[in-house]
Amino acid sequence: ALAARDAPSTQPALDAEFSRANAAAAAAPGAAAAFEARALGTAAGRFDLEDDLETAKPGGPAGLHWRTRLGLHAWYGRGSFADAVAAFDDAVSLGRARPPRPGKRRGEGAVSAQYALLKAATSTRGDAAACLDAFGHGEVCGGALHAWHLALTLRSIGACAVDDEMVRKLGADVIERLCAGGAWHWALFAIAATFDDAETRAALARDLLCRHARGADASDASFGVLKPGANAQAAEAEKAYELRRAFCAAGLGCPESWLELALATRAGLTG
Repeated sequence: ALAARDAPSTQPALDAEFSRANAAAAAAPGAAAAFEARALGTAAGRFDLEDDLETAKPGGPAGLHWRTRLGLHAWYGRGSFADAVAAFDDAVSLGRARPPRPGKRRGEGAVSAQYALLKAATSTRGDAAACLDAFGHGEVCGGALHAWHLALTLRSIGACAVDDEMVRKLGADVIERLCAGGAWHWALFAIAATFDDAETRAALARDLLCRHARGADASDASFGVLKPGANAQAAEAEKAYELRRAFCAAGLGCPESWLELALATRAGLTG
């Protein structure tokens, strides 16, 4: 029957099979009968039993995850994918399906970024704010890393009207977090990707290098000269710095004068 779903006789046959299985499950309750009724209902594009399960016990173990429920609408429903999304939205608004939340790590009421992207695909003007909501990506405390990557992608392909200010805001958060983690070379990459104006990029890059780019210097080892392995640690730190410096120069086109200025500034601060 599923191979000929569009045939005129298919839907009535599926409806009849669902009615038979539903009546049998009601007359003789059991796991097997209930499963058959749910399966045939789904094949018929009838989600009555799924609605009842979610309504009776919202979020219960017998109900469906929002991705599964949306998938059923898309696969077994009638019409386009936009129709499936609309039907799923209606079910959510009536409490018959679970709302599309991003997961356990989320802000209260956040909509999953995955769902926001799917909705954007059904519209000529996607909701960029919903797609880029950091909590919608499951980020703890609203970290913007994934949202920033997505913003750059959406802006490059023109899928959503991504505001430049939104990109800069997300980029600033990413840059700050990278610097805090010692990944100043990747923060320099984030500056290059986020800001379009050349003068702005140059000013931010020079400031970042002067504050964060550093090799192993005397101040790092001043309290560890008597510790075993201190010299080896300093050598590893210097090697790591040289690799990052090479990446900035070759990969990002960072002028050597900026890197030298950063070292001179560091030397002046540490004496």
